[in-house]
Amino acid sequence: MTRIVLKEVRDTLLADSELTTLLGGNYVFMAEIAQAKQFPSVTLRLTSEGSKKRTSYGTFKKRDNTPLIQIDVWSKKSRLETYNIADAIDELLVSDSVSDTRSWIKTSDADMFEPDTRIYHKPLRYSFAYTLTDEAYFKLGYDMLGIHALG
Repeated sequence: MTRIVLKEVRDTLLADSELTTLLGGNYVFMAEIAQAKQFPSVTLRLTSEGSKKRTSYGTFKKRDNTPLIQIDVWSKKSRLETYNIADAIDELLVSDSVSDTRSWIKTSDADMFEPDTRIYHKPLRYSFAYTLTDEAYFKLGYDMLGIHALG
């Protein structure tokens, strides 16, 4: 997945005042950058992604991508707190509120408790779709034809 799409997911979560109120601030992080140190908080990560070229790929260089992302909800307070945060995330994502994406489906969730750290953890997994244009190849094709209008 392009980093832009994952950033759009994060930005959508951070823009929701109900979610940030439940978190007590802007505590939505990329999992690669920070593991949960603030509680409650949310971390995002890509788990897998498929990509299929459209029938007209040779002309328009468009692919339909279908990523699977994991959003982890972390709390030291209670399982109920993780449920409330997860419900707010579900409402945002399943309503297709992330720019340039579509067909959001929650594929799984779980309730976990990590006894050694006393942390409640609720991993949520979602699949969705977005269209990607392989712009470098698209532009190269026009350059080869001597057309430079696309910049």
